[in-house]
Amino acid sequence: MAYKIILDPGHGGSDPGANFNGRQEKDDALALAMAVGKFLTNAGFDVEYTRTADVYNTPFEKAMIANNAGGDLFVSFHRNSSAVPNTYTGVQTLVYNREGLKEKLAENINKNLTAIGFEDKGIVERPNLVVLKRTKMPAVLIEAGFINSDKDNELFDNNFNEIAQGIADAIIDTLDDSGISATDAQVYTIQVGAFRNGQLANNMAAQLKAMQFPAMVVFEDGLYKVRVGEFKSLDNAVEMEQRLRKAQFTFDDYLEYMGQIRNMGGIGSIMSMLPGMGLGGNMKNIQMPDEDEAEANLKRTEAIIHSMTAKERKNPDILNPSRKNRIARGAGVNISEVNRLVKQFEQMKKMMKQMPGMMKGAKKGRFKLPF
Repeated sequence: MAYKIILDPGHGGSDPGANFNGRQEKDDALALAMAVGKFLTNAGFDVEYTRTADVYNTPFEKAMIANNAGGDLFVSFHRNSSAVPNTYTGVQTLVYNREGLKEKLAENINKNLTAIGFEDKGIVERPNLVVLKRTKMPAVLIEAGFINSDKDNELFDNNFNEIAQGIADAIIDTLDDSGISATDAQVYTIQVGAFRNGQLANNMAAQLKAMQFPAMVVFEDGLYKVRVGEFKSLDNAVEMEQRLRKAQFTFDDYLEYMGQIRNMGGIGSIMSMLPGMGLGGNMKNIQMPDEDEAEANLKRTEAIIHSMTAKERKNPDILNPSRKNRIARGAGVNISEVNRLVKQFEQMKKMMKQMPGMMKGAKKGRFKLPF
């Protein structure tokens, strides 16, 4: 299944958008969206539009069209306008918030369009815009210059193909930097290493599993690739990629992956890789937990995390003996189990800080998703 991009030409029909000397925003938006769509289609992406003619859909209907189509990315096209003509110039990209893939995309769009000659008006958070708020995929809204600026209109008309190509390139480059190709869709995973030696890959996967990450090793293109997690939301995958880079994990992340472990199957074998259970050592004489015992261990871990306050989950450094005792009582476990979990969590953070140096055969420090 191809990666699906929803292109939204702003306004339309009875809603012309901004006007200037007979020029209507809805026409520029439609022309630009269709041109960008051709470049993306030629690159192998599945492109759909909220409109391809001069018709009007409400912002809610546009969001519904994108959601119902199962889009992976949403890009809305507009022209800006000022109260007084020829007062302002430049391109601006709007986002719901400055997080994840949408922020990266907005940065790349502005960079490519300023290279053509537009002034950079920056990235602006607009959480109340319906097409940014109600779409279920990463979304950006491009203000491709001021329609009541003679300078911007000249740039728009004289460099139209370059503008369309620049926006398409920004989309493709942003996805490529996140390891996403035209054939990827719906489910995303994070690649943390690639090795020619299968044992090195298995060692890394074992360490990740020991830290409660659902890691796997896949042999592909002559390399043993270590991958982690499956995300239906691209934003969630990109945000986790950023946390992997910075090793900024919280117990909320830890808890999220507990559920993913259950979906991997073979909980007993995963638990056998936990610290203290023989990771990397001789495991012949070690009694491994059966599935029921492994499930019970996971439930105790979840109970401990749920007994923490939101502040404690986000900042484990504040877990002093008094707090740990309270957490242990709330979870119905001995404080030693709380200490053990905190230690495992710290091992996970330490390993993630060291991980770029462990990537033999991979681009150092690069986490790619998906493959």
